[in-house]
Amino acid sequence: LADRLSWALGRAGSSMFVTSFTTAVAFFANAISTITSIRCFGVFAGCLVLSNYLFMMSWLPCITVLDHLYVHKSCGNGKGCSRFCAPVAEEDIEADVNKAEVESSLQFGDSNETHSSEQVKDLPLRPVERFFRDKFVILVTDRRWVAFWLITCTALGGLGAVWTISSPGLDFPLTSEFALFKSGHPMEKYDQVYSRKFESGLETVGRFAINLWFGVEPKDNGNHLDPDDFGFDKFVDLDIYGEAAQTWLLKLCDESTQNAIINSVQTCPFQQIKEMGMASCNMSDGNLTIPWGMHGCCAQSSYPFSQPVLQKCILAWMDEHQNCYRGCDVSHFSFWTDSEARVKVLRLGFWSEEYGSDQYNKVDKQYKIVNTWAKELLETAPEGTGLSDGFYLGHSGRMFFYQLRTALADGAYSAMSLSLAVSCGILILSNGNPVITGVALLSIFFILMLCVGTLVQEGWVLGVTEAVVISVAVGMAVDFTVHYGHAYTRPSRSWHKTRVERLTGSLTDMGVSITMGALTTLAAACSLMFSTLHFYYNFGAFLSLCMVLSWSYAGFFFLGILSLIGPEGESVTWLHSAMGI
Repeated sequence: LADRLSWALGRAGSSMFVTSFTTAVAFFANAISTITSIRCFGVFAGCLVLSNYLFMMSWLPCITVLDHLYVHKSCGNGKGCSRFCAPVAEEDIEADVNKAEVESSLQFGDSNETHSSEQVKDLPLRPVERFFRDKFVILVTDRRWVAFWLITCTALGGLGAVWTISSPGLDFPLTSEFALFKSGHPMEKYDQVYSRKFESGLETVGRFAINLWFGVEPKDNGNHLDPDDFGFDKFVDLDIYGEAAQTWLLKLCDESTQNAIINSVQTCPFQQIKEMGMASCNMSDGNLTIPWGMHGCCAQSSYPFSQPVLQKCILAWMDEHQNCYRGCDVSHFSFWTDSEARVKVLRLGFWSEEYGSDQYNKVDKQYKIVNTWAKELLETAPEGTGLSDGFYLGHSGRMFFYQLRTALADGAYSAMSLSLAVSCGILILSNGNPVITGVALLSIFFILMLCVGTLVQEGWVLGVTEAVVISVAVGMAVDFTVHYGHAYTRPSRSWHKTRVERLTGSLTDMGVSITMGALTTLAAACSLMFSTLHFYYNFGAFLSLCMVLSWSYAGFFFLGILSLIGPEGESVTWLHSAMGI
């Protein structure tokens, strides 16, 4: 039993660690996303993968030992469990143990034991192992087959890259509604098709809101792993009472109506404040006396006002426009004051000339135009007032959707790039050869491009589900290639030196395991595609396609290139030798 466990853990433990770690890294890479739900999912899934590896390397061997001591032997002796398991023939046990002992000594280089070539050759192999050793190996060592696989896989990978990047490219959704069900579901048909037939569903409903905020930092200081933690306001020193600040704010309000990108003013109170302060204290509106004089905001001869007068005028304006006892619209709020009635936060709001849209390109163009205008405007703000620290923020449902889509795209591609870079480091440390690492990365790249490109052809757009899938695609695509590469660099038989011998040993040792892993994962993924939920269906489609492409590229493309340029002899793991590992 000890020999069998030693052989099994030595054979699979290190390669399982590499594949588990790369998959976990792909999930952990989602932690750089600015979207809390995706970040939490990445951390959870990464911890789950590592926990699974730890249990497989610790808990499962313990259960195996218990089974061998208390169940397996009892069944072999015909005691205790004949109803639940068949007796094990002694010759089968002896043959399996002999195989484990021989391969363990060959793998770990036991100098106290010698085995003849006939003994090694006659090691019992299952029929499927003999198929990979005798038949499948021809497909990756014969030059004509290798040329066919390289041309086919390279052409398909390049075509997938074109589909993914440029034509048609992974585009954004055309609607701001998140899909919960498959596209053919009646509930999704309404959001995608029928809602456009009603006025409330038209894409040109409402204008873009342009808001300039002053006095607060535009930073998310909450817990990024807690969706309910919105953080706290962090204020900056804001002084709008000086002459330069008052002049600049009044000029901004006056010129805003003449700006080509602004249709109307939502709230920009300094024109009204100027009129209030310079009006007569006895001014009336019909039978009602204007209460400005009650605040001491009236009968001023010139503008800008002194600080006491401006402070009184702001309070008067707030009493007129921000008094919720009379019924107020929060969108008209401009001032937030502290306990001493000093302005802490200022908001100036406008409506843009452009209408809202569900099309990402239109919203992106409008956002960039307004953002450029806001930055140029804030650069002219007087120094020492805190006005130059202001920022532009668009408030509308479609702007929120635009920001979400931008964050999804940036987060998905950043996470994929990060996981690919980390996977590169893990690969070169695990196999100790840059040639094998380079071929593995090329294989992974083609798998990603062809997988995503095929799904784009099927109508995929970059939503929340798709962003998560793309970000973890590296971890899904790397597994089979890593197993073959690890078996190539560290063969289970010490006499494997040449490329063909190493490829044959790699296929014999790992072909069955990789194929069964691909089939079981494919079966689980296909079952997800029967669901009517959008997330399950899309994830199942991606996982199914990824398994087929990963198995194909790892077996034909990766091993095919290694049969041509793969290292051999003692130079296979030269990096490990140089590092003294």
